[in-house]
Amino acid sequence: MSAATACETQIEDWAEQLQRAPAEQGFLILGGGTKAAMLPWSAANEAGITDDTHGPVKATTLPLQRIQTTNLRGIIEYRPAEFTITAYAGTPVSEVLAVLGEHGQYLPFESPYHVPTGTTIDSAHRADLASRSTIGGLVASGIHGPGRLRHGGLRDFILEVRYIDGMGVVRRGGRRVVKNAAGFDIPKLMVGSCGRLGVMVDVTFKVFPRPRDYLTLHFMSEQLEATVEIISTLLTHPWDLDAIEVQPEGSVLVRLSGHTDALVKHGQRIQSRLSKFYSSFLTGLQQHQAWSAYADGLWGQDDQCLVKVPLSLRRIFELDEVVEELEIQRAYGSGGNVAWLQWSKALESQIARLKRLHKAMSELQMLGQVVQGPSHHAFCGAAPGRLFFERLKTVFDPHGRLGIF
Repeated sequence: MSAATACETQIEDWAEQLQRAPAEQGFLILGGGTKAAMLPWSAANEAGITDDTHGPVKATTLPLQRIQTTNLRGIIEYRPAEFTITAYAGTPVSEVLAVLGEHGQYLPFESPYHVPTGTTIDSAHRADLASRSTIGGLVASGIHGPGRLRHGGLRDFILEVRYIDGMGVVRRGGRRVVKNAAGFDIPKLMVGSCGRLGVMVDVTFKVFPRPRDYLTLHFMSEQLEATVEIISTLLTHPWDLDAIEVQPEGSVLVRLSGHTDALVKHGQRIQSRLSKFYSSFLTGLQQHQAWSAYADGLWGQDDQCLVKVPLSLRRIFELDEVVEELEIQRAYGSGGNVAWLQWSKALESQIARLKRLHKAMSELQMLGQVVQGPSHHAFCGAAPGRLFFERLKTVFDPHGRLGIF
């Protein structure tokens, strides 16, 4: 039996399991397990725990039936000339990147664990995450790397998805072509759904030519006001920037990509405009070390709590003031449009601080998603869009067997 035939047989088996399962049976969709805190069924969910801070948690039949998507692995179709690739959901991201790299192409939104400026990973924990990360998990989590600033996020590159809905029906949304498709844009709904809308079995992306070279500008900044000024200046000028990420200590990494000869001139123009801030050029090994250290700071520790918070640049000061009082370390990505909040303490301290953060973010009307660490719920703070997703559940998974929002 070929690998593709084995995958298709597995898909049919899962569909049959969902069709035959009782309405009260819960299913846990697992990929490489790199972001377990984001799963809709946590240990607390399975026990039916009710938490006054996060609200009631839905109980389900114990034990949950697991569906391990890493059993689906392999490239289904790759058309370099058409800039599209289709892979089974359990295919490791590293494998997809390697295949694309042979043709000088890549995923522009980037995997959070892989640094495009180099191939080595210094942190053992991040290397483990990178090896286990799957293409389906990348979509399900909705988390991408610094490249989102220039090129857009996962939603801008996913073309088609095949999935099994909560009733056990194998469905397909989108099309494997780089053009508009009629009907609901189901592939985009799957981004960040964490398996709540269906079991993804394969996904199609459009890809881009890989940049010939990178150059990074490192701006020193110790005050948030100065950091925001740097970002605002960068974003309000017609510079084609690849990434803007703010490190926990406040310094700003600005990445440029393109032809090697043009990068230095491009960087010099930016330096001239922001001459009142000290900055330096990073290339080669120094550049890779800087981006690798930034990725390690976010993903290189296995005992931390990490919360992702979407926000706008103008609201950074509000959030920063709150998290500073809670003694939470923060970094800001995508030009100030994403905050990464992290702390590393004992389990009891993680939960207590998460509850305090939930209360503070609710008052700010912000919503965060728990990526790593313990949680009685995958979200933290206000959730104004929950009614919309609950409506979606009635269509994709009417019995709520794949988890709740």
